Amino acid sequence: MSSHSQPSPPPARPPPPAQTTISALGDDMLREIFARLPDLPNLARAAFACRAFLGAVRSSPAFRGRFRSLRPPPLLAFFVEPDMGTVPVYPSLRGPSDPALAAAFRDADFLQTRHMDGLASGEPGWEFDYSLRCEIRIAHREQRASYSPLTQALSLFPDRQIVTDDSYLEFHTLSHQEDQGLQRVVCIRHDRPWTGARVAVFSSRTMEWQISPWVETGTLIPKDATYLKSGKAVDGFVYWTFPNGDGMLVLNTATSQFHRMDVPHPLKEALMFNPTFFELGQTKDGKLCIVHKGIHNKECKLFVWSWGKDGDGVERWKLDKSFPLRMIVEFIMRSKLNHAQVTIVAVIDGFVYLSVDCHEYAEFQNCSNSPEWFLSLCLETAELHQLFEGPYRSRSCVRPYVMPWPPCLDGSEAVGKGEPTSILITALQSFKALIIDDEANITETKAFFSIGVKNRSLVSKIATLDARLTNARDHILRISADSAECKRPCLDDDC
Repeated sequence: MSSHSQPSPPPARPPPPAQTTISALGDDMLREIFARLPDLPNLARAAFACRAFLGAVRSSPAFRGRFRSLRPPPLLAFFVEPDMGTVPVYPSLRGPSDPALAAAFRDADFLQTRHMDGLASGEPGWEFDYSLRCEIRIAHREQRASYSPLTQALSLFPDRQIVTDDSYLEFHTLSHQEDQGLQRVVCIRHDRPWTGARVAVFSSRTMEWQISPWVETGTLIPKDATYLKSGKAVDGFVYWTFPNGDGMLVLNTATSQFHRMDVPHPLKEALMFNPTFFELGQTKDGKLCIVHKGIHNKECKLFVWSWGKDGDGVERWKLDKSFPLRMIVEFIMRSKLNHAQVTIVAVIDGFVYLSVDCHEYAEFQNCSNSPEWFLSLCLETAELHQLFEGPYRSRSCVRPYVMPWPPCLDGSEAVGKGEPTSILITALQSFKALIIDDEANITETKAFFSIGVKNRSLVSKIATLDARLTNARDHILRISADSAECKRPCLDDDC
């Protein structure tokens, strides 16, 4: 018999590759993916897709710092007087003045300030009174307060029976230093003419007030400066501008020392002949800057001055950049804006927020339908973005709301337990030691903050405004996440 070779058995099939799922990605890879998201709201939504994603973001302060440094401030909305109406501008991928998003907020009154009609006589507790310059005025009989939920700054005008020297109190919440795990609130107590002041700083590290002694400030103030508006906190300093732009009073909150600072010399000269408005802010790298309008070689421009060391190591003002106002007006591409008015709204982290209106143009004089455009200008790239368009509001205040880094993303808020108590409220609750001079004042001091009526204390009113702002933020983010249609938001806090 002939032999036949047996066919070789087929080669064994290789085992199927192990199934790869997104859960197999390590934290480093997840952070590289998240670093490519366009903005903070998108990062927040991605992080809450699952616990692994949230853990990757929470576990790396370096990633959070990198994410912030590579993106513009997370502008979420504008609050516009007279009733602090909300105008959402997120997300940037939508066109300006997105009709669906605008319609969703047309009837929303998140801060519930639309119907404030002032106080009735004899009210037993603190009540909301009215809004002015994007601050909410709160009052109780002879005592008044002004609070900005957007900046967490508070000015108090106590009754003379409580603070017997007729002094005022200002609280400013300083920027959160996440790399140091530190939050601070500074309180400045001063009399009306600023002859003297006393500084106290509350730190989240010690949960106590560090109180400095009274210091003389009268020699730092011009003789004709009978009154200074509330200060502005920028990068660990508080600035009070003098009338007519004649310099600033400056507090270094790290040392509790006051000093006087001049404005740039060309600006000071211009203010002598034509008083104008300038806005303090900071550049993208954290330097103090001043932005103002002026004329150079017969051309109207926007000037940017930054504070820093020159070649000799001396700190001084330096002209950083200038932008022709014509460039800003032409960006809107409206030929009828030849006589447009450009107003500086705010300077935040290297971006200038501007409004452009043409109410002085003949076609729009005395016209309630005169348009107004709101833009952002990047100081680093000179890039302009139109944020929204609305009706012109004469002499009304507009304040951009830049969303702070959500506490839920850095681990300071437990998932499902809501927003943590703000550092300002924590500081106010331990504040009585600052103004108590003896035991006889304890009753009056407690009354100043708590009044003894449920939900009508000053602290509870501030907490209420903070909660309403958080509600507005969450609704804007929730509605903006819908890629199809925007629906009118539910105003139920439990929604």
